[in-house]
Amino acid sequence: MKKHFGLTLFFFSMLLPSFSYAQEIGLSEVSVNTVSQIRNGKTISLPEGGKLFFQSEIVTGEESVNVDLFNDGTKLSIGPNARVMLDSFTYNPTNTTGKLAISLSKGSLRWVSGKLSSDSYKVSTPIAGVGIRGTSFVLNHTASSGTEIIVEDGQVEFSNLARTSSVTLTKNMAGRVANAESDPESFNTATPTQKAIVATLNTVLATVSAPSKSLAQTIKGLSLEPANATATAAEISPMETGSSDFGGDGRY
Repeated sequence: MKKHFGLTLFFFSMLLPSFSYAQEIGLSEVSVNTVSQIRNGKTISLPEGGKLFFQSEIVTGEESVNVDLFNDGTKLSIGPNARVMLDSFTYNPTNTTGKLAISLSKGSLRWVSGKLSSDSYKVSTPIAGVGIRGTSFVLNHTASSGTEIIVEDGQVEFSNLARTSSVTLTKNMAGRVANAESDPESFNTATPTQKAIVATLNTVLATVSAPSKSLAQTIKGLSLEPANATATAAEISPMETGSSDFGGDGRY
């Protein structure tokens, strides 16, 4: 009897990571043209209404755009030719606690915070980190020009990736990290380049159609009353390894 019980525990423990990695963490609200989700080495199309999965990467192509809604209500709008990794997500809708970390390796995105406390969110690029103290900003990264951020509402702590230097940016302010060796710069108002980044993103987002009526109802339910199963999956997320390892890579 003890032998069988031990085997049962062993097989159950082997199943837990698979369940966590299959965790559904939100929905694609809008997908236009070429939008893909890469997970476990496999690339699949991410259509309107498609499920977002823990530790997957969202990739948009030329003239493509994607708008996603996470289970906590966070809204992520991704512009063309972008790559965004969904690094870490935990969420308990009962007491509205959890964490969400994403990383932008290429392109532009707009972030609007959901229901979690502001310090529960982390966003990064290959050379910069964003500690969120507010609700909305636009972020852009290219290998040639570095990382640019424009705060639309609230406040962020913008730093180099090593977090040895940071600046506080409030509504309508902007920042830039030019390369991996640079300290962050701050601007009281966005530069012409940064204004162009926002204008371009706004233009492509303005051309997308609204979600279908049935999907809109699903999204509304997701935003206001997440399913109880979400909390169960989130609570056993393998990325939940302590505050020093928030993003799963030791940076947070």
